[in-house]
Amino acid sequence: MTRAADVSATAAQTLNQHVRGPLAPPAETAKPPNSRPTRGRFAAMSIKSLQDLIVNELRDMYHAENQLVKALPKMVEAASTPALKEAFERHLKQTEDQVNRIETIFDQLGGDPKGKRCKGMEGIISEGAEVLDEEAPGSVIDAALIAAAQRVEHYEIAAYGCIRSHANLLGLGDVARLVEESLEEEEAADQLLSELAETEVNTMALEGAERNERQG
Repeated sequence: MTRAADVSATAAQTLNQHVRGPLAPPAETAKPPNSRPTRGRFAAMSIKSLQDLIVNELRDMYHAENQLVKALPKMVEAASTPALKEAFERHLKQTEDQVNRIETIFDQLGGDPKGKRCKGMEGIISEGAEVLDEEAPGSVIDAALIAAAQRVEHYEIAAYGCIRSHANLLGLGDVARLVEESLEEEEAADQLLSELAETEVNTMALEGAERNERQG
C-alpha cells in the first residue's frame, strides 16, 4: 500500500468525532431565519473548531489545485525558455498528484473535497493571465510568468504549512504526512523558479528589453 493511501483508521475516527457535518453526511436541518443563500455549488461552511477549519482549508486547496491544473498548460505554452517550460510541465504533474492526495484524505476520512471556492487563487491566476496578452519579448514574458508562478507557490506554501500544523495538533499524523509531500513539492518548485530567474531569465529579459529600446 502506498503512503498516499495509508491514512490510518485512527485519524479518520479522530476527525469524524470532532467535525459535525463536513466529513459526514449532513443531517437535515431547517434553515435559520435570514440565513444567506448559497451561491451555485459553493456553500458557506460554519467554522466553529480547528477540526472544521482543517476541512475548510483542505477544500480551499482542492479548488485551488484544480484551477492550477487548468492554468499551467497555458503557462507552458506561453513560456519561451526551455527550462521554464520543463519546470511548468513537471509542476503540472505534481499539481495533479496534489489533487489526488486531497481526494485520498477525504476518501479515507469520509466526505467530499468539493464545495469551497478559492477566491484567493482565482485572483492570483487572473492577474497572472494578464501577461499572456502583453506584446513583449519572450524573455520578458518569461520573467513575468515566473513572478506570477511564485505568487501561486507562496500562497500554496502558506496554506499547506497551516494545514500540516493543524493536522499534527489534531493527531492526524498520516494526513500531515500527505500534506507534507505537497508542501515539499511547492517549496522545491519555488526554489527552482528563483534559480531560473536569477541565473537565466531575468538577465535575458533585461537584455531583450534593452535591445528593443535600441531598435525602437
